[in-house]
Amino acid sequence: MRNQTTNMITRAALLLAFLIAMAFIPPINLGFLPVPLAVQSFGIVLISLLLPLQWVFYTIGSFLILVLLGVPVLTGMRGGAGLFVGPTAGYLIGYLLCSLILAWWSNDTDELWITIFKTFLVTALGLNFIGAIGMHFTTGVNLPKAIMLCSVFIIGDTLKSIVASLVWQRLKIRR
Repeated sequence: MRNQTTNMITRAALLLAFLIAMAFIPPINLGFLPVPLAVQSFGIVLISLLLPLQWVFYTIGSFLILVLLGVPVLTGMRGGAGLFVGPTAGYLIGYLLCSLILAWWSNDTDELWITIFKTFLVTALGLNFIGAIGMHFTTGVNLPKAIMLCSVFIIGDTLKSIVASLVWQRLKIRR
């Protein structure tokens, strides 16, 4: 049992380090949207697929605590409590919510296409919807417009869903 816990801690720590390392990949700022286009959400999806639910909570929760404390672990080397009340607030909250949903929901399948579909629904659609709600409340943009603006991320998030699912299938790590 102790060896299994050590294995999970090691796996979670490595995936958290990978997620933080992705902060070095510069974001693409779109002039019409206050949220940058970033690849870091790929790490969130990968963590959700490769770790059990409890460890997803610990890993993503630790990441968000680091952000809250001001450690520059977000894309563009950003961090701080202000990010939780700005345009990115919905995405940060969505990171935790969607990762937990995906870890729970994808736990019962070994099929690649089902995993891709579930990952797409939770991340490309769910995360962007939560992000749009956050944008609505923090910027005052009406909700339909916020949803339309955040829909620009769906193509990239679909690709992230596919690639993360392929990595998951290749690794076939037992949770």
